[in-house]
Amino acid sequence: MKIETHLHTLNGSPCGCVPAETVPRVYAELGYDAVAITNHYTKYICEEFYPQLYGKSADPAECFFKEYERAKD
Repeated sequence: MKIETHLHTLNGSPCGCVPAETVPRVYAELGYDAVAITNHYTKYICEEFYPQLYGKSADPAECFFKEYERAKD
């Protein structure tokens, strides 16, 4: 069994480079059986990164879980 245990998505962490919607297909094509999305959830992410992407009134927790939902869908 092949598992990616540390993956950040594009809109989930500043160091991510793969859109969440693309993760399942790309990793399946590479032969992975599972991935663990490990986006960051820090003060910077909540106060700077998410507001830049989703607007100043965005709820950080909602933004954080949005990436998991995108990958799951």
